[in-house]
Amino acid sequence: MMLLIASATFAQVKEINSLADIPDNGRPFVVKAYATWCGPCHRYTPIFNEAAERLDGKVDFYMVDVDNPKARSFIRQYQIKTVPQTIVFSNKKTHASLTGMVDLETLLDFIRQNTSKTKR
Repeated sequence: MMLLIASATFAQVKEINSLADIPDNGRPFVVKAYATWCGPCHRYTPIFNEAAERLDGKVDFYMVDVDNPKARSFIRQYQIKTVPQTIVFSNKKTHASLTGMVDLETLLDFIRQNTSKTKR
């Protein structure tokens, strides 16, 4: 029972295909573009998930599979050519982008720097 209660409090990283899949709650959000065949993407996932845990309630986290045909428009619109790619959005507009796998502290610093500029 304790495990179920604890797991309900964990931040969730949700899969999306477009920005229309993201609720407009006024918070900045981060999208990780990845591919299932990408080794660095697999190694980056726990880092991305940990960042979601640490910033839960302040920033929302999503991921998009670049090989999903439903996500082609998103991939084209944001010119995603290399994975993993992390994009910070504010008001559903691109604010900053980071290509490649980074460590947790680098990711958290990148997100904090680029979301502190977007606060209303």
